[in-house]
Amino acid sequence: MAVSVVKDNEVRFSHGFGTRKIGRSGGTVTERTIFGVASLSKAFAATLIVKLLDEDGRYDIDTPLRVILQNDAIFSDELRSKYTTIRDLLAHRLGLPGNNKIRMDTNLTRANLIGRLKYLSFKGRFRDSYYYSNLMYGVLTHIAEVLGGKKWEELVKEHLFDPLGMTSSTFATIAKPESLELAQGYFNNYGQLEPVPWELSRRWGLLCGSGCVMTNAKDMAKWMLFHLSKGLGSEGVRVVNESSITTLHRPQLHLPYNTKDKFKKSEIPVPTTLCSYAMGFRNGHYRGYEILSHTGSTYGYRAILTLFPSENLGIFTAMTGDDQGYLFRTTLHNYLADIYLNQQPWLNQSTLCSFPEPFFKDTRPKTKPSIEKYRNLARNVTQYAGMYYHPAYKNLKIIPKFPLHMEYGFGKFKLYAMTNKDHFYMEAYDTAKFISSTYGKVIFHASERDKNVIDRIEIPSFQKNDPPIFLKGISTSAAYSKLGPISTADIIHPQFILKTVSVIVILLNGYSF
Repeated sequence: MAVSVVKDNEVRFSHGFGTRKIGRSGGTVTERTIFGVASLSKAFAATLIVKLLDEDGRYDIDTPLRVILQNDAIFSDELRSKYTTIRDLLAHRLGLPGNNKIRMDTNLTRANLIGRLKYLSFKGRFRDSYYYSNLMYGVLTHIAEVLGGKKWEELVKEHLFDPLGMTSSTFATIAKPESLELAQGYFNNYGQLEPVPWELSRRWGLLCGSGCVMTNAKDMAKWMLFHLSKGLGSEGVRVVNESSITTLHRPQLHLPYNTKDKFKKSEIPVPTTLCSYAMGFRNGHYRGYEILSHTGSTYGYRAILTLFPSENLGIFTAMTGDDQGYLFRTTLHNYLADIYLNQQPWLNQSTLCSFPEPFFKDTRPKTKPSIEKYRNLARNVTQYAGMYYHPAYKNLKIIPKFPLHMEYGFGKFKLYAMTNKDHFYMEAYDTAKFISSTYGKVIFHASERDKNVIDRIEIPSFQKNDPPIFLKGISTSAAYSKLGPISTADIIHPQFILKTVSVIVILLNGYSF
């Protein structure tokens, strides 16, 4: 773990704890040791975009995306395609489910992500619902590259890292791990710590503004001082306009109850509340003080940053391994805040020895569920096998083995039959096991015309509140393109029936039933 604290324009504490790698020769963690900080990258993405907009002069955060990208059909409905702005992306207020598993597709790029969005459906109201989205910060990454004319990594280094003296910070997408003083990330596989492959960090960081920054305690102290000073770099040099930083910190959207109330008064003596989302930061309170905070969680790494603007105080911590429910990160920040705010810490020598009890009762490690892996299939394996297609997720492959094997991008999965016909458990292996550690669910569907023919596959584990459905066969891409994006308004529109009929005709012509 690494920790840094800034107070009243000074670095008060910057230190590392433990070893960078399990074993006697793991090396000591210092203030210079590099950690992945995951979604703390979003504040870098937000800060960069407002700086580029200020310097460009043609647009601002309320300019519609269609103007900047010269595309009038970005999303699945006309409302969002016409009116969505950079502010909407920064504040997660589009109402689009995460669809995070798209990031396993090896053909995904920052540029072609734009063309996939119109095939994803919305579940929340526009500008009135909070749906956290790494994909939207991937779009912001692309927009920054359009405005800046360079790769996002180069732009962050040029506009933020270099002016702030963050000389050790880098990116999972381009860094060479052997040249870094790197803390190895670990995955807690039901009690067994396994090192996370660097290749996963590199691939998962593709949409860089959503989570590719790698940094250390020393550099993050400079980042906190920059935000607390409203945009000043070393020696008081202005890096970003004060008004732009103020805008980034301003609340944009209320958080739902289950998001903001993770540490309630009923659970711990002094709760932390998060009330709203700004732009790359969440707004909230601790002990009555206003805070700006954001967590970062990725495979092998956990981080959190908390700013107390009125007290000119900032706290950063990063760690390897797991932190279920943000339990240790948040309470550690509570303890450090109490010290630097001259408050009596609610954690003391007695409660620390029993922590997380008596505050959190059920913190036992999860045990891996047991399933039947040798149940006979309801059909011949060849009936399931083949290529499947979704216009946003693209290609998925089912391989005729026992058990069935599924491949999606770099994700590899074994499928085990459930008691329900054509329903399967999904177990990830190889690199994908770090992304999906428990048994998910896959559902094959038979054709309405011929129940002996499997024509599509539904994967709730990819997006539980809007499971993607992959259609079997290459010809299905033509069906999707004829149908086009479907919005909620379409369903009640008479023309929807005509569009649906056209797709049915395509499918009937494209399959042998």
